[in-house]
Amino acid sequence: MPVITHAGERLIAEKQGMQQPLIVSQFVLAHVPDLNETEPENRHEPLPTAEFIQYQAPVTQAGFINPNAVVYSLVMDTSVGDFEFNWLGLVAEDNTLVAVSYVPSQWKKKTHGAQAGNSLTRNFMLAFSGAQDITQIEVSADTWQIDFSARLNGIDKRQRLANLDLYGHDVFFNEGFKVVRHDNHYQITPGVGYVGGVRLSTEQHLLKITSQPTAIWVDVCRQGSVTSDLENEVIFKVETELTDYTDRFQRRHWVAKLADINRQGEVLDSRRVTHGFAEHFISDNPHNQYLTKTLALQLPIMPAVVTPTNRLSVIIEHQQLTILPHQVIRWRGWQDFNTSDYPENQRQFFIQPGKTYHLRWSPQHGFALKALVDTTYNPQRLDEHDVVFDTTYDDVLMGKIEANVFYPAIIATKRLYRPQLKGGGILWLPLGYRDRSFRLVVSIRNSKAVGKMNFIGVNKGHQAYFSMLGDKHGAEKKKLQTISSDHFLITSNNSQGEVCMSTVTGDLIDNDLYLQAHQSEYVKKVAEGDESDGDEELFSMGIKALTPEEIQRGLPLEYWDIEKATLVFEVF
Repeated sequence: MPVITHAGERLIAEKQGMQQPLIVSQFVLAHVPDLNETEPENRHEPLPTAEFIQYQAPVTQAGFINPNAVVYSLVMDTSVGDFEFNWLGLVAEDNTLVAVSYVPSQWKKKTHGAQAGNSLTRNFMLAFSGAQDITQIEVSADTWQIDFSARLNGIDKRQRLANLDLYGHDVFFNEGFKVVRHDNHYQITPGVGYVGGVRLSTEQHLLKITSQPTAIWVDVCRQGSVTSDLENEVIFKVETELTDYTDRFQRRHWVAKLADINRQGEVLDSRRVTHGFAEHFISDNPHNQYLTKTLALQLPIMPAVVTPTNRLSVIIEHQQLTILPHQVIRWRGWQDFNTSDYPENQRQFFIQPGKTYHLRWSPQHGFALKALVDTTYNPQRLDEHDVVFDTTYDDVLMGKIEANVFYPAIIATKRLYRPQLKGGGILWLPLGYRDRSFRLVVSIRNSKAVGKMNFIGVNKGHQAYFSMLGDKHGAEKKKLQTISSDHFLITSNNSQGEVCMSTVTGDLIDNDLYLQAHQSEYVKKVAEGDESDGDEELFSMGIKALTPEEIQRGLPLEYWDIEKATLVFEVF
């Protein structure tokens, strides 16, 4: 029977006299040779020497039973061991042995692989006047004395119910538990399944059936206790009907029909089967119909500056270029980089007079300013327009800086613009620093014979009109006009409610833009003999030297008297 040692008694009295708390902190387990557990404990007992101490651990929990009795507990789970002990001691924080108990020699085993260990709980109760006050234990022992059996059984039940939610009452994977007929026998195919939330597996199994019709069922029951590993007992039964049941030992059984056997002995598969369910869970990419993030980053999608003209905005002052904030660069079609996220010192660059630069951006390194005379950047002294410098998916040429002027490139996945016009004015069509060609389609519908569009300031411009007069297309009804001027005429509309369509193409060589256009003008059918108007074809050609402003801003399209016009402008 546990006793308080004389040393413990003196310590208790001392603490009570000085009104100090008694702190019991450790359990000590030892194996003392030749110890007779039937003899009374020695109240003068010292702590065993280190060679006999098998285990020492802090008190797991302490609680009071009443004001004059407290209990200390030590819980040792299956991770503790292996050792043998026959002596228990309760030790205060100053290493005083407060209480001692002799016990029959016993083993504490830990789990080794499939060999389950044991769990042990040991309690020491100290009873003396004012025990609760001096130990300052305010927790009732009732609040922490846990029924571990109920807790462990609850964990098992929760896992089974989770499986039930996931798989339903029964499910089998692929060919597992499939019944196959072999002469007068029926073979159960090896495999895995879940019945009643319990995972079960089987090796190949043979059954003999003597009467038909009938059915083959699988029956699973969990056997074991909280101190041992639970095992699933799987048996096969031949019954016409069977439901989940509890046996005479109060063990729950869950059943599932595997197959019906008809009068001819043929097998009708009754399993609920899922194919590849387990593979789905363990696969690194079970949904390979969708792009992973890694694959998305490899999509051949060009980056884009998400602004109306797809061009980056900067300011240049006092030989310093600053990239403006609040601009978004969309990379690979899905990830946005906002220029505001870059510190100002990563958006500012010093420019030396007389040098030409390329402004570049990459998702890994941000912005960089590269001088064309830099032998590291341009070791072969290539021309600034060389294809080597062109934009790639992950290294974007944003534009050129020359003579303190920024010439932005159009950065877009598809550089296609669809403006709509009415009235008159000048529309700047976005033509980027790296763009060498464009295509423009114009559709105009006016109710009156007015409305024109042209590029102004061309070095050379020629137009030819080919008209059909009236509604007859004989040779005598055709009219040809030619004009040369400093305007490149795209459309000269007098369609009176019909449609005028024009197609313009351009190609840039150095800073000279070569242009050609074709207009088809459709008019309402005129009266017999009326030669005032008719269908018309317009052909234009010209050369325009782009000014620095036009290289920077784009191509100026002049228009007037437009009621409704739709444009499609594509650069490449």
